[in-house]
Amino acid sequence: MLTAFLAVLPVFLLIGAGWMAGRRAWLGPTGSAELNRFVVWLGLPALLFTVMAEADWAKLWQPGFIAAFAISGCAVLLGTVAWRLQRGESLADASLNGLNAASASGLNRSRGRGGQGSAVL
Repeated sequence: MLTAFLAVLPVFLLIGAGWMAGRRAWLGPTGSAELNRFVVWLGLPALLFTVMAEADWAKLWQPGFIAAFAISGCAVLLGTVAWRLQRGESLADASLNGLNAASASGLNRSRGRGGQGSAVL
């Protein structure tokens, strides 16, 4: 139990430090936007490059998982497009809703954007 706690403790400490910095406005009015820009344009690409460069491809090759992920993603995409077309939406709008629903974080993005009918499921 202690091992699991110590493994996640740095994550929650970092979240708490970020909350405190935002609450006390230590980074200024544009701090959040600048940190987001850093993460999207520099931090995540560097992390992804490092992870992929050090990856053991023999461990990553999981055909069952890849097939299940692809089939379920296509099913959600096609099901959402069919449902939206049945409701009278244009093909372009239905397709975008289908792509949004099929992506891993689609529901979160649609809720964040707001608007009528944006949360598909």
